[in-house]
Amino acid sequence: MKLFLLILISSQAFGANPKEIDEAKRSIKSLIGPLLPGLKKKVPPKELKDFRVDGCPKHKINWMDVLMMKSKVTLDYKFQSGCDIEGSVTPKVFSNFPASFKLRNLESYHLIGSQNKITGSFDSKPVLKLDMSEGVLTGKKGNVKFTAEYEVQIDPMTPKNPIGKNLGGEISISEIYGEKVNIKEKILVE
Repeated sequence: MKLFLLILISSQAFGANPKEIDEAKRSIKSLIGPLLPGLKKKVPPKELKDFRVDGCPKHKINWMDVLMMKSKVTLDYKFQSGCDIEGSVTPKVFSNFPASFKLRNLESYHLIGSQNKITGSFDSKPVLKLDMSEGVLTGKKGNVKFTAEYEVQIDPMTPKNPIGKNLGGEISISEIYGEKVNIKEKILVE
């Protein structure tokens, strides 16, 4: 209930309507999938039925080799049925790398980009953490600034589906169309 009230207050005070905020969140979540391939993606909810990423290519990445810096991979995405993002990204571990994607089938936004860093930790199983900083979602009315973090557990024994456990993360939106806001939401990309 508090999140709903925060969204309503933010949208009325800062010129963004609830649909634009939902589109912003959906767009930010859509960037996590290409940066951490292997996450399962459901078809989006009805209100955003035209924006989809579930049909994007499912890149096979040996995350253990990436974590050990033995391999480098470039992930390419093109507009096609079920894939409403276009661009390329080369994930790197332990150093910053940019990501920028064109978006289609959204009323409010057409471009998303961020600086990213993937780190790893080794407990009982390896965990990949994606930190997105300096995120900007660009649309007709202006920009939405955000940060995000996301974690997945890697299962090195199953190379066909290396994402062992999806640990989730959080999106933080700090500015909408030039006005400061404080919107935070826990997320799980499914």
